[in-house]
Amino acid sequence: DMTVDLPFLKVGAKYKLLGRSSAPRYQYDDNRWDGNENTKKFVLSESSALYSRLCDAGTSNGVTPGGCNYPSAVTLTEDIVCYDKECEVETIRVVQVAPDVFYEYVRRPCVHLAFFDDAKEVFAGSAARMCAHPSSLVATKTCCPGGASGSSEIDCIYHGELVSYSKNEAHCTAGNICPTGTGNIVRRSKCQGHVNYNEGSPRYNHFHWTSGSCTIKIKVLLDGMIALIHEPETATNVVRYVQNSVGNMNWFHVAWPRDEYVGDELFPTIDNECGEGTCTLQRDDTCLCDVVVENSEGFTAAPSDATEILSKLKIGAFPPQYFGVCGNDPNTAKYDCGTDLGNDVFVYHLAGQGYTQDSIFKLPDETDEFLHFGAAYQSGANEGLVYLKNLVSDITIGDYSTSTYFSPPARKPLTMRNPVLFHDLVKPEIRDSHYEIDAVIHHLTSHPNAPPFISNILIQHFGISNPSPGFIERVATAYKEGKYELEGGGTTFGDGKFSSLDATVAAILLDQEALAVKLDADPAYGGIKEPIIKVLQFMRAMEYTPTNHDRNMYPKLS
Repeated sequence: DMTVDLPFLKVGAKYKLLGRSSAPRYQYDDNRWDGNENTKKFVLSESSALYSRLCDAGTSNGVTPGGCNYPSAVTLTEDIVCYDKECEVETIRVVQVAPDVFYEYVRRPCVHLAFFDDAKEVFAGSAARMCAHPSSLVATKTCCPGGASGSSEIDCIYHGELVSYSKNEAHCTAGNICPTGTGNIVRRSKCQGHVNYNEGSPRYNHFHWTSGSCTIKIKVLLDGMIALIHEPETATNVVRYVQNSVGNMNWFHVAWPRDEYVGDELFPTIDNECGEGTCTLQRDDTCLCDVVVENSEGFTAAPSDATEILSKLKIGAFPPQYFGVCGNDPNTAKYDCGTDLGNDVFVYHLAGQGYTQDSIFKLPDETDEFLHFGAAYQSGANEGLVYLKNLVSDITIGDYSTSTYFSPPARKPLTMRNPVLFHDLVKPEIRDSHYEIDAVIHHLTSHPNAPPFISNILIQHFGISNPSPGFIERVATAYKEGKYELEGGGTTFGDGKFSSLDATVAAILLDQEALAVKLDADPAYGGIKEPIIKVLQFMRAMEYTPTNHDRNMYPKLS
């Protein structure tokens, strides 16, 4: 858990202009809320610092002095102080600046661990249940006075408000949290429309907190794919896509441990009796397994260098300044002011403590592996830096201390890295789909093989079908370094950033191999036409004209 208070007011927070519509573009809200006068809106006060940033008053663009410009996109360049009800919410979705002007808050990319302890039972509609992380902002404020589910009621500052379990607990006070098994919302007038469950479109679901516990298990197919199984304390009416049934569709691949002798992946299947009893065989020939989450510190002492940090830590963190002023007194600061480990590597500990799972490392992102989520979502002071949490989260399948399936030396414990998800299964958003696709693309382009592969393709498109290895290497270097300098010095192309197109194209067109006139005499040099281009040009040269009964594969060619 590394939550930040009021993230929508921190430096780097982004807002997109929606115009007259209050319907967000990157999140899902009930369509009936847009334009409905009975819907509670989050209206900013003119005294709010956030209002001032979104209004952007001035005389530019022909706006009358004292009026608002309403920029299409706003990124906060510094932390701002909350005002009025901004201080009462944990996050916002859409804010109203004027009667017909709305902005959507676009949260930074964030991942969730697939398996976690202390999960809470949440329910939607008429008692559809699943598990939720207690610190996730995925459910509404829901109370049951006296702990009686028959008197359940919801409350909200604005329609669509989501809170963490602790916020809900504080709102309801002790003894008034809805118990496990709560089946529906009885009193809903304060936030009409917050009670909804749609099995086919989970993005429109509205879940509510209960005090019930919840367990997350793993279901293993014959081919090693797994699915997440949620088992709430009240195990009835579980949401379909996380229930133990054929309706569960959230299957995905994981990197199972391999047998050190034969190299086969090790995982429970019907063929090995579900790990010789480690897991439970199901009627659909899958294996249902208990999961043990093991979180530990990545480092308990100063690492040797940045390479060691990057090889071990895989979970990002917020910059320490997001948590307020730094210092060594835990009563006044959350993090200390950092320790310089050399070579631009810093570590920040919780105030008054040493290396813990919450320690944060700051280091240069020389590989550009994390640059998209660093430079693009932080201010200039943090550009090109990566912040990593000192946490290693693994999961173990079953109890390997008692199972003969794991008996050494023939077997190893089924331990693997805890998978991370961009989507929270309780509240999936289109915003997180964009982030996940961006992450995949960036992962591919930042792979060590990407620069020479992309360089080779680009060179071929510029008319050299068989470039030499040296030509490819020079272009790939320009691609990686983001700059290209002419031989003998002088003009430099590119902005110095990874994958600079200016530098890459300049390296292709101005390379000695591209400019060498002697190579024109080499019959193997130059561009070879693609087969389809050859055929099309030949047919055009023959003035081919299709007929009604033409069986040629290019009937539309003219």
